[in-house]
Amino acid sequence: MATPLALDSKLGPNRLMEWTGLLRLAAAILCSLAIVWSFIVPLDSTSVQLGETLPQNLLWFLIGVVTAGANWLETKQGFRKAGYGPPVMKRTWLVLATVVCIMYCGAWSAGAENNPRIAWYGFWHLVSLGVFFFSTRHLLGSREAKNTAILILLAGFVAVALHGLYQVSVTLPRDRAAYLQDPDKMLESIGISAPEGSPLRKRFEDRLLYSPEPFGTFALANSLATSLSAGVILFLGLLSSFVGLSSNQTTSISDARSNRTLMTYYLPAAYCGCLLLAVLVCWFLARSRIAYVAVMVAIGYWLALSRTKSASQSVHRQWLRVSALVGITLGALGFAWILKNDQLVLSESFKSFSYRIEYWRAAAAMLRDHWLLGVGYGNFQSYYPAYKPELASEIVADPHNWFLDIAAGVSLPIALIIALWIFKFLLPHLNGNQSSAPDDKSLDQELTATIVSGLKWGSVLGATLIVLLGSILSALEFQTLAFCWLVGGITAIVLDKSIVSRECIQAACLSIVLCQLISGSWQAAGIALPLLVLLSSLSPNRNDQIAPVSPWLPLVVVILLGVGFWFQTWRPSLASWILANQASFATEPREHLALLRKSSEADPLNSERRRQVAEWLVVATAGAMNDSSLSLAASEAHQSIVDWLQSDQVPYHNWQIAGDWYLQLAARSRVAFQDTQVKDFLRKAYECYQASVERYPSSVNLNLQLALVAELIGDREEAQAALLRSIDLNNRTPHLDKKFGFQQIWLPSGIEPSGFSRPNSTAEENLIPAEPLVNWLRKDLDIPKED
Repeated sequence: MATPLALDSKLGPNRLMEWTGLLRLAAAILCSLAIVWSFIVPLDSTSVQLGETLPQNLLWFLIGVVTAGANWLETKQGFRKAGYGPPVMKRTWLVLATVVCIMYCGAWSAGAENNPRIAWYGFWHLVSLGVFFFSTRHLLGSREAKNTAILILLAGFVAVALHGLYQVSVTLPRDRAAYLQDPDKMLESIGISAPEGSPLRKRFEDRLLYSPEPFGTFALANSLATSLSAGVILFLGLLSSFVGLSSNQTTSISDARSNRTLMTYYLPAAYCGCLLLAVLVCWFLARSRIAYVAVMVAIGYWLALSRTKSASQSVHRQWLRVSALVGITLGALGFAWILKNDQLVLSESFKSFSYRIEYWRAAAAMLRDHWLLGVGYGNFQSYYPAYKPELASEIVADPHNWFLDIAAGVSLPIALIIALWIFKFLLPHLNGNQSSAPDDKSLDQELTATIVSGLKWGSVLGATLIVLLGSILSALEFQTLAFCWLVGGITAIVLDKSIVSRECIQAACLSIVLCQLISGSWQAAGIALPLLVLLSSLSPNRNDQIAPVSPWLPLVVVILLGVGFWFQTWRPSLASWILANQASFATEPREHLALLRKSSEADPLNSERRRQVAEWLVVATAGAMNDSSLSLAASEAHQSIVDWLQSDQVPYHNWQIAGDWYLQLAARSRVAFQDTQVKDFLRKAYECYQASVERYPSSVNLNLQLALVAELIGDREEAQAALLRSIDLNNRTPHLDKKFGFQQIWLPSGIEPSGFSRPNSTAEENLIPAEPLVNWLRKDLDIPKED
């Protein structure tokens, strides 16, 4: 037993115990609240880029500070020797410091050409995830706490699965009917501007009308399937323990059966079986092929790990027979259902995988140029079009592979370190004994009980508050969420004494890791947090563990990181958002502009605010009363556009938007008979579209737009070259939404080329269909039609 350290004369042992217990209770409550929050608001990679994850990041830092403070007080009491949870060696702290420094340099480097704030959003998101892991690793230092955390995850899996089943049976059919009745009304209600015939509307219709998969609270069905894959494995582990076939079962089957009662065995086992069925059905309906494969591989790995344990061979053989029989039966039933109802799941497998190959090829090419510091976490989508294979499908926000996502976004060395760290948990015999009995120290038992109590009450409080707030602040249905989480809570109560084996947890982690090699990144909190909790559950128990680092080191590090996040990102982002929100409600135009500029000044790293200022000034030129005011307004708008582009140069769509704005300014100048300004703005528009094509050379739309503007400024040679590139891409692309029939070109009224008649269109007045323009340009530029 550790020798008590000298205590401060003004703070006795009892008072220290009280503060330790309070901090530990607060940390446990906040931790379980964060887990529940990640299920109800799982977010995604786009949410990280937009800064929508900042509230969760702040909570994760707060959990880290409270947990580190409790750890320091425990050490001060002499309850444990210096350390932060299970052993963390000095070399580990050195590796962590190196990782953070490389990420910090990468964020600064990425901000030189991109919107700086995006890279910092990604930086703090990853750092706060690391802080959350070290917090849970310390909080889940006992078997009881680990089991409680697993129960919270199971409750979350149940709630998300029930939500998905409700979508399949009620929400999606209702939304399809509403869209078919009035498409424009639905698009307007959800804030999507997608004119009829546009690629955006086609993608929206494909997802709503022709994709029956549930997605729960996630953004995509694949993300839901990834999360539920771990749930399927964990519920299988619970069910196996109920039937006496767990890999760590030490009693004989006859002894186990003799102790079975209605309340302790039969009802919980039946309830667990029903929940497994619900989770399994929702997971299956998500139609994620990689999830099917991942779960099968994970179960096989689980059984392989179980063979190395000291379980009875008869039990092991029986478990293998039952597992094989259940697996074969369910697999046969699922395959038969797919053949009858949805053969596309099988026939589209090769196409789906070929898309992934395209993403990975582009990510590998990007990695060759940015292997040391990355492009900045969150900037993958900005660089991707320049590396995208010419005939590839869509522009993606991440490479759909967690390793490439981290390597391209942050650094290849960091991706290798994280991969080794994860697989350390998945491999057997590398994490010590997980089944050690609890310490006999009364303080340890008391703190363990405090953590378990905090986890339980925190999950109840978190579910209640977040369901209420989610229903008020978003489109989530209160009744649906409340019912799903009520069933999830009942799940945690009924299965309170159940235990999942270590091998089962390893298999659950493996299923998520395998899914994320194909289906997405770990930026989504709904995937990252459950995985980190499962990995924390695989850490050694903290009984009698000694870590050769000073107890104040974790506390100082977490506080410094939290303070850095607060001043560098949270405070300026919040102030800027408040001012921008106030601007949206301003009634006076000049007040609106003044608030937008203050919003930009409040967070100078966020170039998005500069874009909003430039957009307002461009629109304001339409209200100019005379020639002098128009010239002044146009000049001011031009300077704002230049300032914005200088701070965010990489994304092709920034240059495309700027080109559209310059065409608007040219049209407005043409109305005012200012031909000199018309030529200047047309030339600037041409330069912007040229820069956009350089960043996205395989775009049919952009090459056609460049051809049009080149024709407007009289550069027929460039117009002909751009048109031929556009025609060639149109002819070769296998994707319907990339062809001329689904493209619309920006051409404000008043600057049409001589001899071109504007076609009638129900779309936005500044947009025209691509096909009539292509036919006219062919004729005007003497380009014959193909046979």
